[in-house]
Amino acid sequence: MRILRFDSVGGASGDMILGALVGLGVDPRYLEQELGKIIREPFHLRLGEKSAFGVSGVYLTVDIHDHECHDHGHTRESSFELVQKLEEKNFNHHENDHTSVHNQENSREHVHGRTYASIRSLIDSSSLNDVAKRDALAAFKALAIAEAEAHQVLFEDVHFHEVGAVDSIIDTVGCALALSLLNVDGISLSPLPVGEGTFSCAHGVYPLPAPATSILLRDYGLSVSYDVEQCEMLTPTAASLFAIWNKKEIPAGARVVASVNSFGTRNMKTRPNLLRATIFELDDTQERPADNCSYEVETIYELETNIDDVTGECLSSVASRLFKLGALDVWFEPIQMKKGRPACRLCALVKERDRASVIDAIFRHSGVLGVREISKRRYILNRCWKEVTTQWGTVRVKVGTTKTGEILSVSPEYDDVESLAFGNDVTFERVYREALVLFYTKN
Repeated sequence: MRILRFDSVGGASGDMILGALVGLGVDPRYLEQELGKIIREPFHLRLGEKSAFGVSGVYLTVDIHDHECHDHGHTRESSFELVQKLEEKNFNHHENDHTSVHNQENSREHVHGRTYASIRSLIDSSSLNDVAKRDALAAFKALAIAEAEAHQVLFEDVHFHEVGAVDSIIDTVGCALALSLLNVDGISLSPLPVGEGTFSCAHGVYPLPAPATSILLRDYGLSVSYDVEQCEMLTPTAASLFAIWNKKEIPAGARVVASVNSFGTRNMKTRPNLLRATIFELDDTQERPADNCSYEVETIYELETNIDDVTGECLSSVASRLFKLGALDVWFEPIQMKKGRPACRLCALVKERDRASVIDAIFRHSGVLGVREISKRRYILNRCWKEVTTQWGTVRVKVGTTKTGEILSVSPEYDDVESLAFGNDVTFERVYREALVLFYTKN
């Protein structure tokens, strides 16, 4: 197992992440070759060296046309805002099909916007490997949804300014491709500095982090830290990549196999503007998931806390809230605390995306002072619903299958069975058994 750890000291942007991945060994010429199949504009990736505050590292710049030493990661304007400025000048922003855009004259290339839909089509039809394509599409969609919410438009209609779109494709698709080439199983993140203060855009003065970045941080539960630097330290592009990449905890016994510092453009007052990337590797002799098993594998988190000073009604209310926030399961275990006090342990299983909201709800509604967390691997069956029609009515049946489609679990839905049994004055078991018989007769 290989896990890539990002430690953000001076923030993060798309080009800083790309620089880190190249610094870890990804060939920038190969990235240029593959990205060149998608992007028509000439560009060049240049990896140099930089140092600040006594620390050295790599520094990646992207040259596009005559834009030298370009650092898209620390621009002040979102894709939506750039398009709004052009619209104020009465430019036409209809979507261009990427297969025919070569015929447009150069003077128009810098005033047309690309919608999220056109970029999605561009990536979908590319020859990228499946992992890179999946992650690039997920990152662009996450960013488009955040921009759409921030500016109250449909996410399919979010525009990326032509030059900005090239940068976004290079950074986002380049990072997705580079990560797939490093063969890591997931990433780990330090709290992300976001900076403080405000920035100006077409709509006025906004607080940091930028609206789209703030929405991504909220929706994906990314941890942040606030710092004295009066600037944007985390860009929407970086936030979208960190949001969608699979998260893994670094297990005990893992060893460091590679590390690099990647610098951004900005010169900061209190720290180097760098992002450190470190690859941790778990020896093959240590426990790892079965590579070719017939079940889906995912990482989940078990949250737990001890409670001895709330009523049963309160505990029931907390459980209901956690389920509504996405908890996979919630239960209570009887325990005995110090001085012989009877108490209970609240436990909840959650996915990565729901960790932050569930932890917050436990603190707010149970009165505890601490919550423990354990990362666990879970093997699961694929699940789907079938319907059968009994003599009393329709019953949904939950079916669990392996990757190959073998049925291993069949369970009539409790609520459906209970409702029909009660409404027709028959036993629960009779309805349940008939639903099972009907399912197996048809399958």
